[in-house]
Amino acid sequence: MICKHKPSLLLLNVVFGLLMASILLMTTVSEGGQDKSFEKTPASNAFLQSLTEKEQVWLRDHPVIRTVQDPGWPPVEFTNTLGEPTGMAEDYLSLIEQRLGVKFERIKNLSWQEAYSRLKRWEIDMTTSVAMTPIRAEFWAFTKPYMKIPIVIVAHADVTYISDMRELAGKKVAVVDGYAVNDWIPRDFPEIQLVRVKTAQEGLETLQRKEVFAYIENMLVVGYHMAKLKLTTLKIAGETPYVNNQCMAVRKDWVILAGILQKALDSITESERNGIYRKWLPIRYEHGFNYTLLWQALATFAVILLVLVLWIRRLSREIMHRKNAEVGANESARHFSRLFDVVAMPLCLIDKNGVLINLNERFVQTFGYKREDVATFAEWRQLAFPDPDYRRWVIDTWETAVKRAAAENTDIEPIEYRVKCKNGEERTVIISGTIIGDNFLAAFFDITERKLAEDSLLENEKKYRLIADNSNDWIYLIYPDGKFKYVSPSSERFTGYASEEFINNQQLFMDIIHPDDKEHIKSHFEFIKENTTDHDLEFRIITKEGELRWIRHSCLPVYNDEGQYVGRSGTNREITNRKLSEEQLKQTHESLRMAFNTTIQVMVSAVEVRDPYTAGHQIRTANVACAIAKEMGFSKEKIENIRIAGSIHDIGKLSIPSEILSKPSKLSEIEFSLIKTHSRSGYEILKDVESSWPLAEIVYQHHERIDGSGYPRNLKGDEILIEARILAVADVIEAMASHRPYRPGLGIDSALDEIEKNKGIFYDKAAADACLRLFREKGFQIEKACSIP
Repeated sequence: MICKHKPSLLLLNVVFGLLMASILLMTTVSEGGQDKSFEKTPASNAFLQSLTEKEQVWLRDHPVIRTVQDPGWPPVEFTNTLGEPTGMAEDYLSLIEQRLGVKFERIKNLSWQEAYSRLKRWEIDMTTSVAMTPIRAEFWAFTKPYMKIPIVIVAHADVTYISDMRELAGKKVAVVDGYAVNDWIPRDFPEIQLVRVKTAQEGLETLQRKEVFAYIENMLVVGYHMAKLKLTTLKIAGETPYVNNQCMAVRKDWVILAGILQKALDSITESERNGIYRKWLPIRYEHGFNYTLLWQALATFAVILLVLVLWIRRLSREIMHRKNAEVGANESARHFSRLFDVVAMPLCLIDKNGVLINLNERFVQTFGYKREDVATFAEWRQLAFPDPDYRRWVIDTWETAVKRAAAENTDIEPIEYRVKCKNGEERTVIISGTIIGDNFLAAFFDITERKLAEDSLLENEKKYRLIADNSNDWIYLIYPDGKFKYVSPSSERFTGYASEEFINNQQLFMDIIHPDDKEHIKSHFEFIKENTTDHDLEFRIITKEGELRWIRHSCLPVYNDEGQYVGRSGTNREITNRKLSEEQLKQTHESLRMAFNTTIQVMVSAVEVRDPYTAGHQIRTANVACAIAKEMGFSKEKIENIRIAGSIHDIGKLSIPSEILSKPSKLSEIEFSLIKTHSRSGYEILKDVESSWPLAEIVYQHHERIDGSGYPRNLKGDEILIEARILAVADVIEAMASHRPYRPGLGIDSALDEIEKNKGIFYDKAAADACLRLFREKGFQIEKACSIP
């Protein structure tokens, strides 16, 4: 987002942000648990008085209770670098210890397997975070679950989505020995070959080495370890039907203690629970602080700061224009937020990780679920679709629709589902949506009443008329010859015309159709005579008062008792507000796109101020890359993405001293090594720029080569993004053909010879061939701007 401060402060903020980013990359802090954002409620006699006399006496008789935690299950519970118990469960235990006024003796230096064995023999009294299983219930008493965490399947990045655990049959799957899944999986999926490991970290490392096909673990633990260990080749590849309903467990002869702990857990406030959640999710693990690198970073950015400050005045006017663009974007965002809250249909906004960003009030009213009930889309599906087989079908159809919408750049197609509400009621809804960047907006159309009406119509004409006459929708029954048999009284509210007018005047319905939609509706009504399939469409009408309204039309075939087709029943629902909402969403999307382009232009301007030569090289390279992509037949959107990436592909040179960039003589080995860091520096600058396509990664890869001889990561072949392969060819063409500070231009012929000689070796063959055609057959020139079709 563009900064709202004065222009002179904008560039200072950019530079300061770059400085702090570099410092954070080079410095670290000690292992987690330092966030003290939640406060403990002081112990009070009021809580102790809530216990029964028997419970109070038991506590006085047992002032010390031995407890143990899993040392390797972060962030839920683990030991820090000092060997002390820490994590979410420890924070809950500390709150309980304070309320009860007793001492929990932490038993340390045990693996989970050792601790589990001693817990079973009652040598240790309790543990803080376990799931209840029938086997464990034989020797433990449990509290109610106080944390609910989904269990997921982790696999390598090239593994396709695993929609059903039966797909793991015959495969080796790692699990931590002693965890609840050791009981559940053999019971439900005996064909899976379990490989037991000691810790979650060992399980992920075993998977990383491909000794197993997958690893099954708690979602929070997986996210923590994958971030800490930087396991970029692994991903969460599917869901399991299991959830870690984390309870506290005590030796079974101390059932009274389980009841006391439950009362203490119930007394923990929502604020305290949220504080624990914020403290540990996400948690950052880093180690130490390098002051030498800090001073080097400060010195480097001090030089950059001094240079850029000299240009602030010259940039002020341009940045003011950017501010105006930001105001428009913010206003669009506010409009979207207001529209989201007041629209008369259930809506939910979901991010790319499945987290529910927001639910509107109509969603809560319709289904009964609030944000605190369902933190993720997966949790909502567990509740809304309790039958496992039906839930798998829902997930498969929805994921397919989302992927198709992303691939075709369209809205998510409507799909009908049966949803179980919080109060146990089942409702039929049509779910559709639209993709907005990395997120998607899901819209729910409650058609429960319509479905009930349709079923009733087929059973009894009297019931049909009773329901239809009192429906908010405009309902009709039409004969195969096109004449209306029945039109509901609500037609007058929709159109201004009474139901009798439609029955007596067959042409009236076509007369109120918007002129641009008439042909579409005429072709639809041709289906009435012979076609007996369901049909849905949307169209516009002009009411008797001259108002334009949008209608969603659905119709079903109607049969008599002998099974003969006798006509169709139709339901019309006004969707004018939804259409207006969709238009607002399109405008919001366009405003966000303009704001993104403005951000890119600011970066280009920053490079131009820093080094006019580099800026000119970037623009010319972008022109060539854009033309190559166009020649290769890429879509308009992808060509535009390549143009943007090309225009800032050397932005990382902001971190390189200008005397090296403009040095007229040959660079030394050290200087050239410094130059080569610009690809990674560009990636670090761009990685947090929100984009629906891999802008930062393209910039990161533009010096990689097909045979792996490039830098900085020696990627090969298809490991390199096609956009980066195109950009690599364009970069070489422009660099060789144009003047450089240390040599005159070699000319376009020399550049083309280099591409032809090394196509398929250094350069992508398809991109190289397209480039050669452009220059040799079509007379393309480097300075020529590329037009996007």
